[in-house]
Amino acid sequence: MRGDEAVNFRRKGENRARQLPSIPQEAGVLKVEGPITYRSNTLLGWEALSGEPLFSNFPSKLPVQERIEKLKPLLNSYRLYHSLGLIVGNPDWKRIYLGAKGIFTPDPVLLNYLASPILLLPPGLLACYPPEVYSGAPLDEKGDMFFLGLIIYLLLTANIPYPLLKGWPTEALLTGKIISPTDFCPELYPDLVQQMKKLLSPDPEERPSSEELGEFWQKAQEGVDDRIREVRRPPRKFSAQGIYRNVQLKGKWGRKIVVTVGGFFFLLLLLTLFWRSGEKFNPTATVMLEEIIDRLSDPTVCGYLLPSQPEIWADLLVAKEKRWEAASLLLSYPLLEVEEVNEVRIEPNWAQLEVGLVWHLWENDRWHTRKTREMMMLEKKGSQWEIKERQKID
Repeated sequence: MRGDEAVNFRRKGENRARQLPSIPQEAGVLKVEGPITYRSNTLLGWEALSGEPLFSNFPSKLPVQERIEKLKPLLNSYRLYHSLGLIVGNPDWKRIYLGAKGIFTPDPVLLNYLASPILLLPPGLLACYPPEVYSGAPLDEKGDMFFLGLIIYLLLTANIPYPLLKGWPTEALLTGKIISPTDFCPELYPDLVQQMKKLLSPDPEERPSSEELGEFWQKAQEGVDDRIREVRRPPRKFSAQGIYRNVQLKGKWGRKIVVTVGGFFFLLLLLTLFWRSGEKFNPTATVMLEEIIDRLSDPTVCGYLLPSQPEIWADLLVAKEKRWEAASLLLSYPLLEVEEVNEVRIEPNWAQLEVGLVWHLWENDRWHTRKTREMMMLEKKGSQWEIKERQKID
């Protein structure tokens, strides 16, 4: 880190430590201690807890009620932070863990100074931010609740809540087009589903507070059992006698309808027997292998979604990780940089500047650097300046 970065880093860490009291033992957000200087090294630390990264071994096979219970510590921590007037912040998705007592993560406030672990994330997750952030609003408690809703959705459904358009969730996120959680997990309690949708609402005011969500959570646990019993209710049994009695048909027309219904079921039975007597299509191993490889080759398919044992695809996972790193680098690298600026003419409400630019272009599978010089006209509107004209200089 540069000198000013190190100063800000230390100040931020010390302020956070002063603001946070002792954290409960079963906390979902772990207090980060530091920065501490030891033998010329700057160290950070947090309580050592046993757990697996959430996305390396996604807990989709856990019963729904158990998954709901696993979220309790995290919800309690958000309530604590907000009661102290603190913002939890943007989660470090690669440092969210599933432990014996529940979901936990280190306090994100200092984690952006650390190297990120190598871990594949669900496609589109890194682009999921509270919609108001896209319009320049600062992250606040309502933004925290959006991120918390995202974590809840991920844990309960093993999927992100948005359809991807060319690999990006932005359009669906900004318009509130959420995939219903019951599409992935039908046994979820209806009120819980409604609460999950509110947490991801594009309108911050529709999102519940951490206090309201905590009070609701116990109801969610109670509701899961009722919902499961409802889903598993044994099917009704139908008989010709029952049909006749329930419809209460009498006379000649009633008998005709019953006979017609009976004939229909008899015909359906014959067709079923005929279909079963035919040969079924059994795809060969060769055909299936090609189909499986085709699915695996998609760079956006994460490791926990592989259709077979992930450990036998270690080389594929490494290749996917490298592809994602390359894509991330490509997106984060600046398109152009200012090399120099010369003032040609300056007035109170407008300015003419000669600018030297360095362009970083990705062409023909490699980086190209190109320098240009431009004359730019800027106009002042209020306290802001806008570029009104650009003209290249040969």
